[in-house]
Amino acid sequence: MSAKILQSDLRLFSKKNTDYLIILLIIIFSGSLYYSSFYHETYTRNFYVFPFLIFLFMVCLHRSINYSQIGTLYLLFTIVIILSTADDDLKTEAVYVAVLISAFLFISIMPFERFSEIYVNIILILSVISWFSLLMPYFKIYSPVPNFFDLFGARYENYIFFGIPTFNIDHGISRSNCGIFWEPGAWQVFVNTGFVLAMVNRIITLKRYLIFLITNLTIVSTTGLIFFLLLSIVFFSSMNIVHRKKKIGLFIFLGAIISVILNDYFSNIFDKFNVANMEYGSLVSRLNDNMVDLHIFMEHPLNGVGIGNWEARKFYSNELGIDPGYGSDGIVKLISEVGIFGIAIVLPLIFPRYLISFALLQRLIICFSFILIFNTQGMMIYLFPWILTFYGLKRLVIFTNPMSDQPSVTTL
Repeated sequence: MSAKILQSDLRLFSKKNTDYLIILLIIIFSGSLYYSSFYHETYTRNFYVFPFLIFLFMVCLHRSINYSQIGTLYLLFTIVIILSTADDDLKTEAVYVAVLISAFLFISIMPFERFSEIYVNIILILSVISWFSLLMPYFKIYSPVPNFFDLFGARYENYIFFGIPTFNIDHGISRSNCGIFWEPGAWQVFVNTGFVLAMVNRIITLKRYLIFLITNLTIVSTTGLIFFLLLSIVFFSSMNIVHRKKKIGLFIFLGAIISVILNDYFSNIFDKFNVANMEYGSLVSRLNDNMVDLHIFMEHPLNGVGIGNWEARKFYSNELGIDPGYGSDGIVKLISEVGIFGIAIVLPLIFPRYLISFALLQRLIICFSFILIFNTQGMMIYLFPWILTFYGLKRLVIFTNPMSDQPSVTTL
């Protein structure tokens, strides 16, 4: 009897740790410095095998596969749309198909509640550790571990849980917190998505809110700060009416703190709006990306120009007389590549059904925030946004017992 109990406990322990590992790998595979340093040259090959690794993971843990009809139809629809716009080179399309299958398999074995709980825990741990990235340039502490490299070959000091441009260490520049990603804007996507999932799954607390707040202040991403402030409105408006006065006061207090702290960052943030500033012009670059892809969509509204068609992008950029950029407008870029059906493809990502328990205005704020962050980072080729998209097809209903602080959650 005791042997069976021990075996059961070991199985549960193994299952729990494997869940944490697989979700951490999803974050790493979604464009982190680990990916760009060690995997990008074999990107397609890695994503060919990733669906089968997930399937093996399911079998080893004796998991049941809960296919949803709407998820299956969405998968087939998206694959058909992507392949119907393909040209002779199927490399990029093959990556998208592999990513879609991987995301579909994952959400079929991992309940949304479990995923969001583990994801939030991982992001909170990485967030707190990433705060120390601001100290390394100040003390010029180099890492003995082999360097990270981004996709453009820039070198980063590798501190395992975060990376810092070697240039910043050399010159003692402590500007912002990139986490394990190539830029602050990418890191804030994962941090603020964790904030959203914590609210959706009713596992957000004031302590966790403060961790998300401090992390965003160290990241210093304009988009991220806007996103976080919008989400803060949702957070404080969702609080118990009994304590509303206290929490309104807390919101004002935190707002004042943010204003004081951001005073030192204003010059960096405003520089991003400066067209002439080659170091910062990130806003202009993103606007150009949107202009090019909107122009492409207007020229090819039905079937787009095909996934990964950079020649078409260069052509229409020259026609508009602007730089072709790097496709940071993930959502608009995808729509320009596959045509009008791309709007239907991205809807579950930006208008997810798991927000159904929120008030209408709160849902609209979160949806606008999703549009803002996923259309300012070129992440749609990575696994993480597609996992959120498939989860977005599910309806999450939270029943709260007024006599208990613990909500019960069900996915429909």
